[in-house]
Amino acid sequence: MSEQGQNLMAIAQRLYDAALTGDWKTAGEIIAPECVIVEATALPFAGTYQGLEGLKALFVKFAQSITAKGLKFLPMLTGPDLVCAQLEIIVEHGGRDVTLKVVEILRFKNGRVVELTPYYFDSALVNAVSKK
Repeated sequence: MSEQGQNLMAIAQRLYDAALTGDWKTAGEIIAPECVIVEATALPFAGTYQGLEGLKALFVKFAQSITAKGLKFLPMLTGPDLVCAQLEIIVEHGGRDVTLKVVEILRFKNGRVVELTPYYFDSALVNAVSKK
């Protein structure tokens, strides 16, 4: 793997670590103000979110919709200006643990995330486990 790819994956992991712990100062250093995050219309937290404030709003809307019990990071993939992060979100549904599989594509410019596009493998399952 190239040094550039390793650097981008390290930045992506820093962003995830910061956002998951509420370290919005660090997240704000990584998310560009023009960053656009688009959640699909089929999801309970659908919408277009921009910049750090958009990321915060998405976290609130997600938490209102889904109660996550755990998060597992799978190996990341990288390209010249992007990282593909594979995630598994563990939620309880019907008395058992269910896994939501997600791939997020983070596109970078000048070391900052300018686009974040999540893809949920099974949007029907996301809706089924949603608090609605």
